[in-house]
Amino acid sequence: IITTFNTGRGKSKGPLNYLLGNDKDNKQRDPAPEIVKGDRKLTEILIDSNTRKYKYTSGAISFRDNEKPTQQQIEKIIEAFERTFTPNLQERVPIFWVKHEDKGNTELHFIVPMQDAKTGKQFNICPPGEQFQQMFKDFQALANDKYGWEQVRPSLFKTEMSKVEALAEDNKNIKKIL
Repeated sequence: IITTFNTGRGKSKGPLNYLLGNDKDNKQRDPAPEIVKGDRKLTEILIDSNTRKYKYTSGAISFRDNEKPTQQQIEKIIEAFERTFTPNLQERVPIFWVKHEDKGNTELHFIVPMQDAKTGKQFNICPPGEQFQQMFKDFQALANDKYGWEQVRPSLFKTEMSKVEALAEDNKNIKKIL
């Protein structure tokens, strides 16, 4: 599963400490986080020098407990992710990757400064909108297929309504009460 976190406004210290330090309950991770790829210092400089409101994108590629990707598979997934979401910009939009295994599964956490290191112009690997979210889903489906992992299926028990549908439903219920 590929997830991006609803963050990105502050300095680099918070997310980098989370990636490389203790868990959210301030307990030491066991096993310790492992830097897989990227340059922490460059990531820190690019985030902290950004004067825009949003400074970085962070997220994770999470594997199920029974999915144990090899080091070679991890490298290939990271390479494919970078080619897909920073096409021909890997040197200019660096991604910092850290592996967590403290919850019993493998998670590849990433943090991406939201600016081109060469030009200083803004670059977002995850722009808002449904079309872009579909790219994450498609990437995930292709990787799962390639490595023989189970596809992510939406829960049949979870219903999702848009804000408009939810308001319309609330209005119907209010009218019934009145």
